[in-house]
Amino acid sequence: MVRRSAIPVLVALAALVALPAPAGATSAVEQLPGGKYAGPVGGKKKVKLRVAASGARGAVRVPCAGVRSRFRIGDDGSFRARKRNRRGKVVLRVRGRFANLSLARGRVAKLRRGGPRCSRGRFRAKLRNVRGLKRTTVRYGPYHVDPSHGDHGAGGNVGRNDVAKPCADCYIVAMRPELVDPSGAAVNYASGAMLHHMVFINQAREDATCNGPVLGRERFFAAGNERTMFALPAGYGYRVDSGDTWLTIAHLMNMGHEPRELGVEVTFWYVEAPAPLRAAKPFWFDINNCGNSEYTTPAGLHTAEWELTIPPELSGRVLTVGGHLHDHGVAIALSNETRGDTVCRSVAGYGSDPAYAGHIESMTGCSGDPLATFRTGDQIRVRSTYDSPVEQDDVMGIMLGYVAPGGSSPRRAYAPRS
Repeated sequence: MVRRSAIPVLVALAALVALPAPAGATSAVEQLPGGKYAGPVGGKKKVKLRVAASGARGAVRVPCAGVRSRFRIGDDGSFRARKRNRRGKVVLRVRGRFANLSLARGRVAKLRRGGPRCSRGRFRAKLRNVRGLKRTTVRYGPYHVDPSHGDHGAGGNVGRNDVAKPCADCYIVAMRPELVDPSGAAVNYASGAMLHHMVFINQAREDATCNGPVLGRERFFAAGNERTMFALPAGYGYRVDSGDTWLTIAHLMNMGHEPRELGVEVTFWYVEAPAPLRAAKPFWFDINNCGNSEYTTPAGLHTAEWELTIPPELSGRVLTVGGHLHDHGVAIALSNETRGDTVCRSVAGYGSDPAYAGHIESMTGCSGDPLATFRTGDQIRVRSTYDSPVEQDDVMGIMLGYVAPGGSSPRRAYAPRS
């Protein structure tokens, strides 16, 4: 099932969709696309938000009152902004939260120069329309999943050839996964189901770090139960050609006592070709690369390592990196030993969302333009750390990222209509 919609136009502002993020910027919240958001507040005037792409900072402005303030975005997407005048009096106070890539909600609680056309109140600030930027949600499945009767390690792997692509000739700029029941409602540990993992493979291209009939094809996106959002910095996209065919490998878990039908919905943000974006290449670094990605970690604090020499096709600007671990995972780090750089440290999160029932619920990511640089022959190392009360023989330690081959940045990003 495919649902399509364009992000609506809200205000005529000439601005880039995304701003360059500082190297090494990290956040556990969805990686926002950046750019400008706007929406009505109070007497139907606009509140305007500007977010740094793939970062954790932004600014809010209420033009009718002539006040603005900066803010930092929390791990849950929330933000607070406050502005004082020279006498120390608060003239602006805003609280809000980014509900998703396209929408921020909140309240302007304090505002100077109030009046019928510029007053306090709640707001819904939406990302204004971008030339060619589209959104579609594709549901993969349903998959028939047998019960595991409470065993978190049980479940079936399901592979499907030639699954649906969001577009035929385009650049994907962001992806977000969700595990759902037949009605489309999200399900998780609290409702007896888990997205152990789902891997997307482009069968038309060779994988940069693995050879073989299946895993030798390009692994370009994956999701575990933490359901990490993926987004590329401005000016880049994952190129999808009309002749590409996709394969998925899904491992879904049903901890109940009866069979269930489950599916995975992935929301894609994309720009149809031709477009002024540069193609980014995915890389997959794995403690058990080219195998089933599982390895054994002993009881207690333990770090496993994996090394690779950068091949010519991965030489360039590193744009974004994210990690995947299982329960009791602490963090996974990628370093360039040749250059002495820590490229990214992806940290596991627990305990803030009841839907996860105390299990791993988030992994931080890193993004920038560039975040780091790879050169042919560089030695990279992945370190996957667990602190488990018992030995586990089926943990994972994966880092998936994208590089812009060749090293130069794009001349311009895709831009909104003025």
